[in-house]
Amino acid sequence: MVPYILAAGLLLGGLATMNPRTMVRAASRQVRGIAHRGPQDKPQHVITWTVEGTENMAKVKTAVTRTQTPITGALKLYNQRTSGDAETCGPTWGIAIGAGNVLLFASRVYYDWDNMMYAWVVPYIDSPMAWSMIPEAQDPSFAEGEVGYMYGIADSNQTVGPMGTWPSPVLVKLASGVSTLTLNYSMQFGCQRLYRNRTSTPSTGRDASPVYAKETTVADEWVDVDHPWTYNVSFGAITWSGTQAWTELVPDEWGWWPFLAAPGGVQMFFCQHEGLEGKEYAEISAKVNGVGLDFTGGSKTYEEFTLSGDGDTVTLACDSNGSIASQSTWMVTSLWPLMVDFSGVSVKDRDGNSVNVRLSGGFKADPRYPETLDWSTTP
Repeated sequence: MVPYILAAGLLLGGLATMNPRTMVRAASRQVRGIAHRGPQDKPQHVITWTVEGTENMAKVKTAVTRTQTPITGALKLYNQRTSGDAETCGPTWGIAIGAGNVLLFASRVYYDWDNMMYAWVVPYIDSPMAWSMIPEAQDPSFAEGEVGYMYGIADSNQTVGPMGTWPSPVLVKLASGVSTLTLNYSMQFGCQRLYRNRTSTPSTGRDASPVYAKETTVADEWVDVDHPWTYNVSFGAITWSGTQAWTELVPDEWGWWPFLAAPGGVQMFFCQHEGLEGKEYAEISAKVNGVGLDFTGGSKTYEEFTLSGDGDTVTLACDSNGSIASQSTWMVTSLWPLMVDFSGVSVKDRDGNSVNVRLSGGFKADPRYPETLDWSTTP
């Protein structure tokens, strides 16, 4: 079973009292491995619900590489006819899931009267929303009763991206009477190797090894394997795959494009507008290497809405009729490291002979290191 438990830690706050970049920096760096800058400043409110991963993988002496670990699941919207029409936002602004700097989103298309253009929002970390406009010459036309949704693959690393070729979003129209949308996804990219660093602090009077065990500490760190990386992402009808290419345009604009940051976890994003009591509006699921993350038993209530976990799925439901005063992005973060495969693990006696043992959790830190775990410092 994947070692994930729900709601082990909570980070709560709003833009009125703290900068969202500061509030969620630790979680987002682990998930994405990069810093972010939102494309637009608007008055918003961001709340994050962090699911801590158990720190056992590096200690179990296995799974020391992460190469294109498949992340799969679905984004689903329900009951999208309880409010709104082709020109006004419905109950849900949008939902998204991100890993590394790759973000998959599904968002309602509405008419922005301030800018006199159709628009949609992409919910993600910082700023909580990115506004995208459809040029007037490309205005979508909607038949009677139709509503539109834009879904796509985006580079959430607004510090340096987007760099390279990213796929165009897709507009899907729900016919009159249709209130649900399901988009399956699959992501595979990134390559990292686990290394262990040792730090020794000899007692007074000694300045070299050997040292006593109490004078030595070790820390494990995931390090990117050299680029280029291959990538393979599918989302709904969109397929995006290839190999990074070295690109040099002008000074300070060079690197392996498209820019990719190896995943350090998975983040789910929910941005709700309003709702009716008893209705479910959104659902996001996630499996890593074919094994579902476990959100069972976890829940968190924000205003009139509750996020609840069941197996590998988090669902957003409305507890009582109401709307959100400000456009809010609620996040559920499941952090790596994780272990889902014990294949290749062995235990040897002092003579180097394999010992027939059964492995089961939980696991504790051990100062010894395995043959498969390289040191990035000299042991």
